[in-house]
Amino acid sequence: MMREMNARRVNITMRDGSVFRGYINIGSSRRISDFFRKPDNSPFIVMFEAAIGESKEKSVYFLNLNHILWVEPSEDDREGALDSITLESESR
Repeated sequence: MMREMNARRVNITMRDGSVFRGYINIGSSRRISDFFRKPDNSPFIVMFEAAIGESKEKSVYFLNLNHILWVEPSEDDREGALDSITLESESR
């Protein structure tokens, strides 16, 4: 089964000052701001292909929404560098 992911590259600054740079899946939302305004049961967002600060090492992070200070689209996303990613998942 193939599904399309609506990935957006963002920079997320946490309350402690750490900055995460990577991608979030905004799903059916049209804008990043819409994604953060919609009600959700999970207090976490998943960030992938992400690095902390200026590090080049990338990983997956689960960020607590209550600890996010602000989110900004990265320069790459503003220029349309990545509009969507297609993922392949197994059907069960």
